[in-house]
Amino acid sequence: MVKELDINDTECIACGKKETDGVNLVKYKDICICEECINNLYNYLYDEEDFASMMDSLLEEDTIEFNKKTLPTPKQIKERLDEVVIGQEKPKIILSVAVYNHFKRIAMESSDKNKNDKNLKDVQIEKSNVLMLGPTGTGKTLIAKTLAEILDVPFAIADATTLTEAGYVGQDVENVVYKLYVASNRDVKKCERGIIYIDEIDKIRKRESATHDVRGESVQQALLKIIEGKETEFPEIGGPIRNDSKLVTVNTKNILFIVGGSFVGIENIIKNRTSSSSIGFAGDLETEENKSDEYKKIMSKIVPTDIISYGMIPEFIGRIPVITVLDPLSEDDLVSILTKPKNALVKQYMKILQFNDVELKFTKDAVREIARESYTLNTGARGLKSIVERTMLNVMYTIPSLTNVQKVIINGETIKQKKEPELVLKTQTN
Repeated sequence: MVKELDINDTECIACGKKETDGVNLVKYKDICICEECINNLYNYLYDEEDFASMMDSLLEEDTIEFNKKTLPTPKQIKERLDEVVIGQEKPKIILSVAVYNHFKRIAMESSDKNKNDKNLKDVQIEKSNVLMLGPTGTGKTLIAKTLAEILDVPFAIADATTLTEAGYVGQDVENVVYKLYVASNRDVKKCERGIIYIDEIDKIRKRESATHDVRGESVQQALLKIIEGKETEFPEIGGPIRNDSKLVTVNTKNILFIVGGSFVGIENIIKNRTSSSSIGFAGDLETEENKSDEYKKIMSKIVPTDIISYGMIPEFIGRIPVITVLDPLSEDDLVSILTKPKNALVKQYMKILQFNDVELKFTKDAVREIARESYTLNTGARGLKSIVERTMLNVMYTIPSLTNVQKVIINGETIKQKKEPELVLKTQTN
């Protein structure tokens, strides 16, 4: 790094000219070079065309491109999902294949491999948008977010319920893509290779009633144009389009859309369609385990027509060819979620207290009680954090002010009887 710049009458190391010859010399340590030689050197290394070409190549390197070497295989994607998502083996395989095929499709569009094959030259591969169904708290959002991290592409989440509340529905739909544009650091090329997750998609179903719910159907129609792949425009700063708005154009052809919803009650539609094969469920004891098993058996028979009967329009479902169902989480699954993933909830709170040089320990009984309570509330993995947060609230409030605490212990009684965690003082361990 240049630490000293100075004008000196020492001769230029390149041409031998001195300041007395009417040139300015730049000195670095014991070396001088005149401004004319600096310009000549720059022009020699980079003429205008070469410089522009170099900059274009640098910009191209920053875009998201995939090929056989850079695109992870379905098996590799699944292995990465296993690190953060407990259970859901079949959905993870289905999504790994769908995501791999989607980005392979993008890679093939820029490849020359099949251009000489007359049988394949004009073949158009359709986009593999995905629909995830499953009870709340089963990991739909986490899976979508993790897929984007694995592929290292921009990711945005939108809530379908907000679209139903807007007065001007179409504009809100464009804002779904605007969120991805912002997540892409306002880089259109990156945005056009991203993933958008739309949650609560079942909340925009159309309902046949005396008043006829057209809102749900109109939102689905509005979403069609961005999901199937078309150019969409929105103001660079977001919000509604005005006369003086600078517009950004994004082609959604290569944006992967993953939509998710709980679809409460759709199992009844499936049971009615397959009534002859579902006889026997009603005779089982009404335990939570039996209900979960029944749900899995029924949902394994889902077909697109069931989703249409639920209230999604055929055109919308036609744009989402991949359908997967996430299973309800068992109590054992919740125990694993608390402790096994690399970002497990227990590990997060251990790290929080580590900042204050305090060790945090959850006993096996405590972890089991947390999982049992969340399972009873039927809130899935989402309920875990609220239970742990409630348990840890006073500890996180007081620990930063204390200097004599070495360890915090949370056991089964702490959770079950809502007791305060045990504090082990430093003097107690000496």
